[in-house]
Amino acid sequence: MQNYHRTRPNLRPKISSLPSQQSELANSLNLYKLAIEKKRIQQELYSVEQRRQQLLQRLSVLESQMSQLIGSVQQQQQASQPTNPHSQNSQSDNFDAFLLEY
Repeated sequence: MQNYHRTRPNLRPKISSLPSQQSELANSLNLYKLAIEKKRIQQELYSVEQRRQQLLQRLSVLESQMSQLIGSVQQQQQASQPTNPHSQNSQSDNFDAFLLEY
């Protein structure tokens, strides 16, 4: 039994001297899509920049609050420190040290 295969002739694109309506429509549609995407990205960048400004302002407030708290803690530590540094060491000498092994 023989297999009969038909060979297809090579299909060549048809050449037209006038641009087809379809390619003009496709180009217009692609241009519209690109313009819409550009507008969306510009709006997103604007939103990101607004959010960035909000975050920078909040960061500034947090840094200011942290600075104030650090100053307050340092003042409290200085006020609570004994005037005689040896008195603190004598209190810590009353404790026995021990080692725990697991």
